[in-house]
Amino acid sequence: MLPALDRPLSLSPNSVWRERRAFAHYSQYAASLIAGELDMDFWGGVVPQVCRSEPAVWDAINAISALFESPEPCFDPVWLRQNDTNSQTLRLNHSDALRWYSRSLANMRRQIDRGSVDIHVALISCILFICIETLQGRVEEALRLYQQGVGLIFELRAGRTRMGSCPDTTLLEDTIIPIFLRLGTIALSISGVPVSGLLDEMQSLTGNTFSSLGSVRLAMTALAAEGMIFQRTVEEHFAIKGHEVPIPLAFKNKQEDIQNRLAAWHRAYTNLVNSSDPSELPSSVTSLLLTFHAATFIITTVCTQQLETAYDAYLPQFRLIVEQSSVHLEASSGPNGRQPPFTFEMGPGLSLFLTAIKCRDPCLRRRALQLLRKAPPVQGLYKCPPGATLAEAFMRLEESGHPECAGSYGESTRYDDTTLTSSVSEGQHAMSESETTIPLAGLIPEESRIHGYCVFRPRDDPWPLGDLDISKWNRGPDQIYLKFSRNRFDENTKTWRMVHDIVPIDY
Repeated sequence: MLPALDRPLSLSPNSVWRERRAFAHYSQYAASLIAGELDMDFWGGVVPQVCRSEPAVWDAINAISALFESPEPCFDPVWLRQNDTNSQTLRLNHSDALRWYSRSLANMRRQIDRGSVDIHVALISCILFICIETLQGRVEEALRLYQQGVGLIFELRAGRTRMGSCPDTTLLEDTIIPIFLRLGTIALSISGVPVSGLLDEMQSLTGNTFSSLGSVRLAMTALAAEGMIFQRTVEEHFAIKGHEVPIPLAFKNKQEDIQNRLAAWHRAYTNLVNSSDPSELPSSVTSLLLTFHAATFIITTVCTQQLETAYDAYLPQFRLIVEQSSVHLEASSGPNGRQPPFTFEMGPGLSLFLTAIKCRDPCLRRRALQLLRKAPPVQGLYKCPPGATLAEAFMRLEESGHPECAGSYGESTRYDDTTLTSSVSEGQHAMSESETTIPLAGLIPEESRIHGYCVFRPRDDPWPLGDLDISKWNRGPDQIYLKFSRNRFDENTKTWRMVHDIVPIDY
């Protein structure tokens, strides 16, 4: 077991025992599940080493351990947390964890006020605090801490911080900053979160050769962030200009650039795999990287299209996401065969959510939903349960009135892992005729497909409501609604136009 703090922070024997027990649980169990395959040097090495001399880090580790052992996170959507007794339940059930967390925060604030805190300790503590907040499902607070950490990194680089210089740039550049880059990429999936300035420098991180899976992941993180930022930019353009105007040449050039670098990434990844010992390439990592690649390729390519049927050309990529996510979840399960309640890694959740809402093959999207529910509930800053609820609502709305799609939303009844063994090569777009007897556009026509959406509570934010009427639903003021848009073909103008609707959604 890793050495504990030389001088326990608590005086009572019972408190000392609980602290040491929490640390043992972290060292022997939680650290590896939080870290994933590639980050054990940080979670199992750097963090326990620092905690030997830093009480704030010691307390934060123990808080993480206690919350990880008995998780009761809030699964409300981000920005839409209910003002109910959930937080009070957390306080009662995790009194030790929250006391240690409070003590760690107070300790760190005192050091910052005195100007005596080490820059590494400050950034490591920030990461641990983000972990504590996300373990509780408090993503809003975690995002604020993330922004503070990014600000500290920029201050450090500019030499403006009161915490002095950074003597060990290797730890900062090779470990801490990549963690913040991955968090920033996940945060892009959350509506209302601005693009972090730290992501501006990510384009230079993609290369043509890789020396390790760590460098492969860093490059894929950069590409995924670029793809999501590009998707945001295009959607904002269409929201202002409409789909009638041609796509700007700059958008086409950017799209082609990302696609070319995705292809280069895949070639370099393949070269690394072919030249490496298979024992050095854990399937939990390689499978996850392939899902990110497929998802980024899909959103980058389709976001400039007006019609949702454009997604139908990418059924092989959706199948790859489902297949490789299944491989990842099998490889990453804990000793008891179940998924951990939380991982700090970029998990398969976002890619599975994309598949569940944008792949209109009834079997594949149900399998994606099943895996999304099986995955760790909290992955970095992404909460899977709200995503699964939203994806199921999409399926019900789109498939209503189309009996060919009828089936369970809880689990796949026609697909299992053995049917998802076909390999998908890069650039493969077309569907095989054997995959479906009815074209997807026939199963779910364009007019039934959801295009854009937002989830909101009119009491807090009435602006998305517009002229839509919610009185017919006769719901209370705390009700959350799903507003969505669909394409409708105008016979008079022979063009597609967007129409909006709204339904209540219960989390």
